[in-house]
Amino acid sequence: MSAELSGESVVLNFDDGMYYSLNEIGARIWALIQSPCKVSVLLATLVSEYDVDTARCESDMISLLQELRGMRLVEVLDAAGP
Repeated sequence: MSAELSGESVVLNFDDGMYYSLNEIGARIWALIQSPCKVSVLLATLVSEYDVDTARCESDMISLLQELRGMRLVEVLDAAGP
């Protein structure tokens, strides 16, 4: 469950009852991943929308996705899987 507040998102983790805040770009990533998408498509979208170096964007995006995965807020699947 999440809500947008002043350009940021607040996400509730039902497992631990904690709320997590995402800044503007984190909120954009959260909005984009509400429907399953490939990481490469997510990266291309962010690079097209923000004035950011591709390598920096990829690094920051992967870090956020790993953090969200660690908190069990997202599920990352192997696109080559069944």
